[in-house]
Amino acid sequence: MPDTQSKGRAHRLQVARRVSEVLGGFLQRGTFQEVHFGKVRVGRVTHRVLWHHGRVYRFMLDLDAGAVMFPALLPATASVAMPPQLPRELKAFLRSVVAGAARETNQIDPEKGELRVVMLHGSLTISITVRGDAYEYCMEQLMRTADALLTVFLEQPAYIDYRNGIVSTAIKID
Repeated sequence: MPDTQSKGRAHRLQVARRVSEVLGGFLQRGTFQEVHFGKVRVGRVTHRVLWHHGRVYRFMLDLDAGAVMFPALLPATASVAMPPQLPRELKAFLRSVVAGAARETNQIDPEKGELRVVMLHGSLTISITVRGDAYEYCMEQLMRTADALLTVFLEQPAYIDYRNGIVSTAIKID
């Protein structure tokens, strides 16, 4: 029995290392301004990345769920309310990105992962449940999706006040 547990632990650590290497690649390419690498704790690894609009975003690897995610990518803030139509319109926007409306390369291969968009405590979280062992692929897809959301979707006139509100609450990595 301990042999099985150690193999499982070794695989989880290997997945966490692979995910950290991909994040390091994004940093080297200049996608992120900074990355604070987290440690495996209770089946999860939370990294903090300084990215769009000078904000720190949490990137989480959930080893138990087999998912990569940006929790609270669009946060609930006290300074500005999330427009009520934003979640509905965002889901439609993401469906067009995922369906490959612009390009076939934007499509998420259903054999490798499944995109999920959820509202938790007033904040919007996007995640991809990884199928098989396609962590690198799912991370690339999650990054493309989050990038489109932060650079294209939030630039629409209806969301400028919300975007400016979340930018004004930006924090730096310690």
